[in-house]
Amino acid sequence: MWPPLLMILAGCQAQAPAGLSIGQSPTIPTVTLVSWDADPNATSGSVEFGPAGQHRWTSVARLDGNRFKATLVGLPADTAGTLVAVETVSGRRHASPPQDYLTGSLSSDLPTLTLTQNKDGHWSDGFLLTTSIINPAATIILNPDGQIVWWYADAMASNIGRARLAADGQSIWMMDINAFNLAENSILRVDLDGTELERVPSGASHHDFVARDDGSLAWLAHASRTVDGQVDLGDDLVVRDPVGDTQTLWSVWTAGRDGGDSGGNSSGSGRAPGDVADDTAPAISWTHCNALRWQDGTFLVGSLGLAAIFAVDGDSGDTLWTFGSPQGDFVDAQGDSDLLDQKHQFQLFDDHLLVFENGPIAQASSHLIEFQLDFDQGTADQVWSYSPDPTVYTFSLGNPIRLDDGTTIANFATAGQIDQVSASGDLLWRLSASLGGALGYAEWFSEIGAQADTGEW
Repeated sequence: MWPPLLMILAGCQAQAPAGLSIGQSPTIPTVTLVSWDADPNATSGSVEFGPAGQHRWTSVARLDGNRFKATLVGLPADTAGTLVAVETVSGRRHASPPQDYLTGSLSSDLPTLTLTQNKDGHWSDGFLLTTSIINPAATIILNPDGQIVWWYADAMASNIGRARLAADGQSIWMMDINAFNLAENSILRVDLDGTELERVPSGASHHDFVARDDGSLAWLAHASRTVDGQVDLGDDLVVRDPVGDTQTLWSVWTAGRDGGDSGGNSSGSGRAPGDVADDTAPAISWTHCNALRWQDGTFLVGSLGLAAIFAVDGDSGDTLWTFGSPQGDFVDAQGDSDLLDQKHQFQLFDDHLLVFENGPIAQASSHLIEFQLDFDQGTADQVWSYSPDPTVYTFSLGNPIRLDDGTTIANFATAGQIDQVSASGDLLWRLSASLGGALGYAEWFSEIGAQADTGEW
């Protein structure tokens, strides 16, 4: 319930924001739009809101002319909520009386999601940002009850696989997978109210991208070369600075197949027949880079074909170290450096590396595996793993999310299943998509619409 002091302040009409307006986004009916006349001396504005009678979240208000405007995301379809508009004037809080509102209905085109497990200890706060890859190709935000609270379908995309929350928490980036390099790709940024803000041409981009705090973007891009008379598709890491200039910061051609300073599997580990193409036929690249992360000034690039993760200096483009592949910089207790098997996304925190492994088709079982790294000694010890029961095979995508409480979210992506497990492997929470439902990469955030923490989770 609303705190008693807040109720007293809210009832003070002399301090209440004037001209309060509440409505639904015409594009996304679960999104509530709030605006009011800004006090000329106001220094900030926000909206505190939640389910009816509750204050669970805060959305930052933006000043547009002489009005504050806020976009509320968090409630599922056809749900009653309560909000309070707040502005700070001369260091004092001015709040409206609590206002009741109702969200609109869900699009019938969206996939059906069902919670099949929900034990004590599961994630009960925050949101999952993920995608519906097909039917429709859309970005979606889920609450802990597995309900969709936000969605946006990009009419120009056929298979959206990655979405990212922008640094200001007020918009979302999304990109088509473009695995076969069939068309010029782009990265779209959409305001939380459903307004398309900008579309950045990204050429041969595919699978994954990052949006950095300084306004720059980076993405994986198909990069072809002619080798022994045949056209091979490798991968580049392309960076677009805040003013729109692009450069190739790093290429797997120099860090992988051709040797470079950290090796990589020069034979193309995992390469399958048909991966080599002529100038016109589509192909999956021999390196098949499929995951990109940005943290502490370093890009982390994952390659399924090379069974490796590369750490790339964000300024120089130098390869700092390689994990996995026969030429990797880390070895296990048996001295083996070839430590990954058909991987997709991963998470590096301190000296631990958590990896989603799809596994070979013949095995038909995907899982998470966690290593403890010794950067001085160059060793990697497996310390944890998780395989669902019954087993699940994810042929593409998939990622792990380690939460602050020590539990782990395992996103089986294209298999249409997301699990949360305890440190001991106990299943706490499971979300399943309807038959044919396929999800993309996922990330967890504590709030949507507040200033975002864009560090890697």
